[in-house]
Amino acid sequence: MQVCSALESKLGNRATMGHLVGVLMQSIERGMPSDGRKHLVDVLVRIGLSIKDVNTSKICFDSIIDPFVNDLKSKLQKYGTVRPNTEAAVDLVGGIANNLGILYAGTKHLDRLNSQKTQQIAGNFVQTMWPILNALVKGFFNYSNILRSSFDLMSRIVRSFGVEAMGAQLVELMGLLKEAYKHHVSHHEITTAVTLLEQFHKTHSQVFVDFLLYVCVNTDSKVFADVNSYPQIITALFEYASRSLIFCKSTMESNITAIDQIFQKAIVCADQGQEKDSTRKYSHTSFIFLLTISHSN
Repeated sequence: MQVCSALESKLGNRATMGHLVGVLMQSIERGMPSDGRKHLVDVLVRIGLSIKDVNTSKICFDSIIDPFVNDLKSKLQKYGTVRPNTEAAVDLVGGIANNLGILYAGTKHLDRLNSQKTQQIAGNFVQTMWPILNALVKGFFNYSNILRSSFDLMSRIVRSFGVEAMGAQLVELMGLLKEAYKHHVSHHEITTAVTLLEQFHKTHSQVFVDFLLYVCVNTDSKVFADVNSYPQIITALFEYASRSLIFCKSTMESNITAIDQIFQKAIVCADQGQEKDSTRKYSHTSFIFLLTISHSN
């Protein structure tokens, strides 16, 4: 905080911030690795958000984040003009994914603020970025690096702003996770939903139970028949099922279809002698919880 106090008057000056950002962008142009960019943005934003004056914090946040938002927009426009699967297209996809990672690094500390300050500082950023992220998810289903980075950033935004401000976006995000999972079965969509479930289960339990049912129905039976070949998916699914049974118990108890689906999957997996402790742990946990529910009824 002493550092923040000493720098507050300097950072509040747009010219000074412009200079710092210029140094950052020059470093990137000279070949600063992606991890280095993320770390530098993380540090600068963290300092900016620690400043008490909201207007000064906003100046810092916008000055650091906006260049990467603009660069992302530019790369998306260029991608629309190149042929798919060419070297230029591959480079642009990599650049888009890197920008998303940097933006995540710059927003991961927003949830330390109260909701009003978060809205004041990053509200414009979210209004700009949410439609872009929505379009990225729908347009890049075949690019796992962009898809995962987009979901990570969307999840971070929703969790930082809270359900009162982002309830509609939460429902939209859960729908996009379903759509992505249907295109390519992956554990990442499920683990993203687990993170959201823990924070928003009180207000959106039905949305999370619906997602569980959707994943059960849209996961190929071969995955459950050979769990040792798909440990990440199986582990993520039964972790999600276990959390649903804990946090959304009343909703689960009233949804016979969801209970039946996960019960059947747990039966298939429980006796396979899984090599992965985490896989065995979550399938057995779900099985026990479901037995408990059936006996309580």
